[in-house]
Amino acid sequence: MSEQVELVFREEYGRAVSVLVRVFGDIDVAEEAVQEAFAVAVRLWPEQGTPPSPRGWRSRCGCSAG
Repeated sequence: MSEQVELVFREEYGRAVSVLVRVFGDIDVAEEAVQEAFAVAVRLWPEQGTPPSPRGWRSRCGCSAG
């Protein structure tokens, strides 16, 4: 895992799950969506670079995954 993805994961995972629990109403769905978003980040960020707003990217990607 790239250092940037790992840093964002540590800083944002709990917040991301909390936000998506409110969106989806289900903690299991929220956790899965956040995990899928970070799996995409692991694949894309090393090639494409870290987005200007990793938190915003994660939120959009997580909502799309759910």
